[in-house]
Amino acid sequence: MFQYRLDGVEVCHLGDIGEECNAMLAEALVPTNVLLIPVGGNYTINAEEAKEYVDKLMPDVVIPMHFKTEDCSLDIDGLDDFLDLFDKDEIVYLDSDTVEFDRFDFDGESTKVYVFKSQQ
Repeated sequence: MFQYRLDGVEVCHLGDIGEECNAMLAEALVPTNVLLIPVGGNYTINAEEAKEYVDKLMPDVVIPMHFKTEDCSLDIDGLDDFLDLFDKDEIVYLDSDTVEFDRFDFDGESTKVYVFKSQQ
């Protein structure tokens, strides 16, 4: 697990976390603007557990990772299991594999899940 502050943007990368989000952990991770979170389960937290992190941390942007793709033979869940837990208007499908943020991009009022072109 890594936390960074880059030009005023609070970034949290949860790596291969396998534990549920408890109050002490959530307190240590707030505030988070951009949350990179595993969602595939089995080796890490699953989609439902990842959603609990999102609900407790209330980041502005969520970037899911560590999920099954066409090129992945691991016994983990796909991205849709996670995306199904959000309203369609909370999901942003990007036409790129990169994205840039500025601290002024965040309103602190809503959370968006970003899906990169390579993940679609």
